[in-house]
Amino acid sequence: MKRKKTTIQGNFMVVDYVNESLNSAKGHLLKAESAYKGIENKPFEYWSEMRTTILFSLLVVESQLNKMAREHARDNPDLDKDKLQLLTEENNPVNFKEKLKKYPKIVTGQSFDLSDELGYALLKFKKFRDAIVHFKIDTGINLYRQDITIPREAVEVAKSTIKRIYSGWNKPIPYWVDMPYDPELNPQQGTKKAPEKILKRLKSLWD
Repeated sequence: MKRKKTTIQGNFMVVDYVNESLNSAKGHLLKAESAYKGIENKPFEYWSEMRTTILFSLLVVESQLNKMAREHARDNPDLDKDKLQLLTEENNPVNFKEKLKKYPKIVTGQSFDLSDELGYALLKFKKFRDAIVHFKIDTGINLYRQDITIPREAVEVAKSTIKRIYSGWNKPIPYWVDMPYDPELNPQQGTKKAPEKILKRLKSLWD
């Protein structure tokens, strides 16, 4: 049976995934703060939002590292082969700590200091994130702590990491880093019609 040709048209909104992830972390932090007020009656609601805030906060950092790495590899195809493979993870996955150490250095020329307070906090929350995703009963990390400072710190660490990366890059810090949670995530206040070349590309993939 011949598939019917599809017309692709309409509006779309371009969203930066790092922005989206940070916005989600901020949103879940608000829910965690609200749940914390009634933690004696609904502790699981707080724990859920606390953990989700941490997950999104770490996602912010890793998605930023991956984004800058892929874009640098795309824009510099003549880079040393080993660096290209590292940035694209072509042959082997690169762990979080190695990305922090190597990606900013390759892309911006500035190393990311993991020995200071921010670096320590990042690695601490990475362990917290791993304990959530790869739960083991003997990790030594308490996933049931009743402490609202934990998700608050996670969001601040994510924001500070983005700021440090962009500062070392000599680029303006994205406006959305310090913006409050936006439930609609629509800072442009409206939608744009998709460019014709994007519509054609989508149509060719569909057909």
